[in-house]
Amino acid sequence: MEYRGWAPSFDRVLIRGNPRDRECLAFWVKDGTVLAAMNANIWDGRDAIEARIRARRPVDLERLADRGIDLAALMETSG
Repeated sequence: MEYRGWAPSFDRVLIRGNPRDRECLAFWVKDGTVLAAMNANIWDGRDAIEARIRARRPVDLERLADRGIDLAALMETSG
């Protein structure tokens, strides 16, 4: 696992994937903005996730939760 960002307060934790499979991403979100993220056995997109956290811009949460949407492209272009 790897945790990035900091979320001392948040509205929700959004899970992308299934924790039971031991492969998922968790995003700590406030007002539609990703404040922090943790990956569990998913290593693609780490740089894009970190860039999104630093940008402090809202992201489409429904698309963020959808494993069928390319994570790196979503994190770089939305919001």
